[in-house]
Amino acid sequence: MATPNDISQQNKQGGSELAGSDRPLITITTPHLRIHEGVSFGADYYLSSLADDAVLDIVVVVGSKSAHAVPSWSVGGDCEARWFKNTTITSGTEIPSFNRADYSGTPAETKVYRIPVDLVDGDEQSSGGYIPGGSGPLAAGGQRGFDREVVLKAGSTYLFRVINRSGGAIMLSFDMDWYES
Repeated sequence: MATPNDISQQNKQGGSELAGSDRPLITITTPHLRIHEGVSFGADYYLSSLADDAVLDIVVVVGSKSAHAVPSWSVGGDCEARWFKNTTITSGTEIPSFNRADYSGTPAETKVYRIPVDLVDGDEQSSGGYIPGGSGPLAAGGQRGFDREVVLKAGSTYLFRVINRSGGAIMLSFDMDWYES
């Protein structure tokens, strides 16, 4: 026989009730929970043309809370991706972030920048990551990112770099979703 000490959940009236087949205990993933808590964010940047062998640098400056992030690139041709930590910049053009809970007024502490000024790369964490996308007029596009989150340390700065190796100009985008804790 089930007792009140068994798994329970809160009902709409604020009381507890036993979870069972007729009233299942609802569970969600931590990133999903962070959206509901209003501490999950996103930032996206699209570039309509990056010349062959040109570089796009995205710098992430983490605030006082760690950023549990999932960064990714979508590219219109072959590219090389790199990731650095201990990066420094003096300024840059901020990419606006948004709170994934539209009802929350909580702003992100983590800031994302393009066109960094006085950039010092820092310590390379990943070199030569290949993003297959084809080359020349037959380029089909490709993606690369972290399949799972990477925890970016509070008070740290990171550089995510992509280099166009397709043989022609390409479109690309950088996307990052994160929650702060």
